[in-house]
Amino acid sequence: MAQKRIFHVDDDATILKIVKKRLEGAGYHVESLKNDIEEVVQKAVREKPDLIVLDLYMGNEKDGVGLCQRLTSGPETKDIPVVFFTNGKLADIVARCEKAGAITVILKPFINELLDTAKAIFDGTWSKDK
Repeated sequence: MAQKRIFHVDDDATILKIVKKRLEGAGYHVESLKNDIEEVVQKAVREKPDLIVLDLYMGNEKDGVGLCQRLTSGPETKDIPVVFFTNGKLADIVARCEKAGAITVILKPFINELLDTAKAIFDGTWSKDK
């Protein structure tokens, strides 16, 4: 089976490094991307990753919800699962993120939950009810 590819989009270089190290240690190929929304959309269209992990708040008034909406509504990217890995109060952001098309929201710094979610998505056992 081919190595699963994950795009991780965040404005924090430290978070990008930590997540990349943990996910690659679990056997996934991770491409860390800065928060250039146009670049992320174009790259997702071209390369079709298996999963996209987004930050909700990406600085410079860039909003992960807008990026998620573009990805989940685009004909070439709508089937790519999107997960938010972000800061904030879960109750305040879940509805916003799910309305944008994300399949779940994981709060930083819970990287083990992100790993478990990626594994469940890739092996077909992920369920919103878990």
